[in-house]
Amino acid sequence: MFSSCIPSRTHIIVFIAFNWILCTQAFLQTDVQAQEFVHVSFSEDSLEVEIDETKTFNILFGEALKSDTSLIFTYEEEENQIQTCQQHKLIQDVLPNNTDLPLQVNETGPITVNVTGKSAGHLNLGLNSSSQQFDSEELKSTYITVKILHSHALVIINAVIGWIYFAAWSISFYPQVYENWRRKR
Repeated sequence: MFSSCIPSRTHIIVFIAFNWILCTQAFLQTDVQAQEFVHVSFSEDSLEVEIDETKTFNILFGEALKSDTSLIFTYEEEENQIQTCQQHKLIQDVLPNNTDLPLQVNETGPITVNVTGKSAGHLNLGLNSSSQQFDSEELKSTYITVKILHSHALVIINAVIGWIYFAAWSISFYPQVYENWRRKR
């Protein structure tokens, strides 16, 4: 009669597991809340600029900044060769007379940045900051690819010539296939 009131081993194990899950979940939630970072991104993934042409892109923030800080532009021309210098041979100064972008508390963006091409090439324009409100790993993977072109028309002509060459090369194999088929007859 009283045996149904006594918890079985299964009930005890389920009770312990349930309490462990609740405690773990509460611990993880407090840990995640302590690590809230401001999300930073560019308005575009890539930008094509002709020499002496100026184009703009925006820096976007996921939420308001928690304190005054600054962002530093980084330039990556070759893989894993990141520079933080202001002058770069491919583009004119992104921020004239200043190497960092000062940001005010509660700023939400967008911040407009002008890019002017100096010579042909491409580079990855990234961001860096010593502020604790930005996730350093996220900043490393936040970049915009800037391609500086001689002319947009040259890019189109180059693509058309490339496809014509590919088609001609592909067609060049068919006479041999046809000849082999004809001889087997």
